[in-house]
Amino acid sequence: MNLSATQIPQYCELFGRWQVRTIHGQQVLYTTNLGSYLRFRVLKHAAITINALNNGNPLANPQVYAWRIAGRSWQRVAVDEMPLHIVVDHSVNVEIMTAGNNDIDQVWTGNQGFAITSMAISGKITKAEPRQRLVAIGDSITAGCWVAGKNSSFDYRPESNYLQLAADQCGFDVDRIAYSASGVLAPGTGGVPSADKWIDHIDRDNVWQARPCQLVLVNLGTNDHQPDPAVFCQRFVALIKQIQKQWPAPVIVLTPISQRNASLIANAARQTGCQLVSTQGWCHHFTDHTHPNQAGSVEIAKHLVNVIQKMKGASTNGK
Repeated sequence: MNLSATQIPQYCELFGRWQVRTIHGQQVLYTTNLGSYLRFRVLKHAAITINALNNGNPLANPQVYAWRIAGRSWQRVAVDEMPLHIVVDHSVNVEIMTAGNNDIDQVWTGNQGFAITSMAISGKITKAEPRQRLVAIGDSITAGCWVAGKNSSFDYRPESNYLQLAADQCGFDVDRIAYSASGVLAPGTGGVPSADKWIDHIDRDNVWQARPCQLVLVNLGTNDHQPDPAVFCQRFVALIKQIQKQWPAPVIVLTPISQRNASLIANAARQTGCQLVSTQGWCHHFTDHTHPNQAGSVEIAKHLVNVIQKMKGASTNGK
C-alpha cells in the first residue's frame, strides 16, 4: 500500500502539530515542531518505507527523524540518508518522530520545517489506539534540544528528553509545542516570535486547531532576560488565559529549570488559578549552563512523573 501525504492521517494517529501542504511542488505532511510524531499499527509481517524532503537550511546539519517499534529503544536517521526502511515480523506499534533540526531553519517564514512526503507498507496498517493526551508548551528544553551534546540537529533528543520520558511512564501521548529561544516576551530562532503568537499558529500564515487534551504543561521564561516585571506578568497572564481558552483542561505551570523569572511566573500563575510547580533542585546535569543532558533529563522526568501521577489521581478521585 502506498500512502500519499494526504492519506497518511487516515491510517496514523498524529501527535504534535501537523498539516498537509505543498512544499517545493510536493504535497507533504508538515510540522514546524520537534517531537511531533505519528503512530500506527502493522499487523503481522510488514515492510515500511518512509520518505521525507531534505527540507532544512542547506547550510546546516540535515534534519533527523527518530523511530521505534513496540515502545522499545529509539533509532535515528538523518533525512539525507532516507528513505527509512523498517521491517517487522509481528503485529506491533510503530512511531516516527521529528527529532532534529537547526536554529537557522526558517520554520516560521520559510517553510523549512519537517516534511514527510509518503509511506509505503507491504502489510496491513491501522491506526494505533490513542492514549490520554498531554499538551506541552515551552522552549528548547521542552523541545529536546542539546540533550546529547552541542551539535545542532544531531544532538537533539526529543525522543528521550524529560518530557517524552515522563509521558511514556505516565501513559500519555504528547502534543509538543516548543521553539528554541522563544519565551513569554522573547522571540525564538528560525523567525519564530514570542509564545503568544505561536500558541495557535504552526507558522506565520497557518492557524493550527487545538485538539482536546487531559493536561497542559507550560515551561517558559528561561529566554526572557531581565524583563520589565509588570510587562512580563501581564503578558504571561494573558498567555495562560489564551491557553486555558484553547485547551479547557488543568494547566500546570513549571518554573524554569534555571529558576529565571521564577517569582514573576509564580505571581502570574496565582492570578490565573493554575497549579504552580517549582522545579528548584530538579536537575544537576547539563550540556551547557542551561540545557539538561540525558542524565539531567532522567532527573527531571522522575520529578515530573510524580506531579502528573498526583494530578491523575486527583482527577480520578474527583478532587
